Order: sequence, then structure tokens, then C-alpha cells
Amino acid sequence: MSPLFGPPEQAGAKGFYYEPMSLETAGRIRHWAAPNLDNAQLTDVDTAIDEANIYKQYGGGSLVDATSIGIKRDAMGLARISRATGVNIIMGRRTMWTRRIRRHGLT
Repeated sequence: MSPLFGPPEQAGAKGFYYEPMSLETAGRIRHWAAPNLDNAQLTDVDTAIDEANIYKQYGGGSLVDATSIGIKRDAMGLARISRATGVNIIMGRRTMWTRRIRRHGLT
């Protein structure tokens, strides 16, 4: 899976981008909205199950996964998360916006 954005250009910010997730890192991300690679991806299914259970505990019933094909979505992982939590997960099939926009002359 690849993140949506790459590292920032500034040297200090670039170093922070590659720091592993920690309480200090999480605080900086929340306070400054600083980009961080570990925060930009969730590849561990067990962690996703824990997070989906918290979502369900607070009344959530369905999630939509908008991960595009190019970011290497994990259909089997999503199915496992849904089965383990009882949360419905809707996974998009593919992006059709570009084709529709071009067909209607909106570009």
C-alpha cells in the first residue's frame, strides 16, 4: 500500500515523516497536522479490527472503503474485519468519475 502524499520538502518535516508512531508522534500529528508515513496507512488487519470495534461501540454500523485499486486495497482483509466486528464494509469496485466527466465534456 502506498500513501496518498509523499514526504514534505523541508528537512525537519521530512525527518518527522519517517518517524515511527509513538505518543509524541501522535501528539505532533494531532496538533500540527504534520504528515507521517506510519499515520498515513493501516495495513495491520488486527489493528483495523480493534478500531472498527471502537467505531461499532459508539454506534457505527457501516464503513465505506474508498481505497483505489492503485493503492493496493485488501479485499480479504476487509472481509475479515467485517466478519470479526459485525460492521458492514462497502468496498468500491473502481473509479468511473473520469470516464463520466470526459463523456459529458466537463474537463
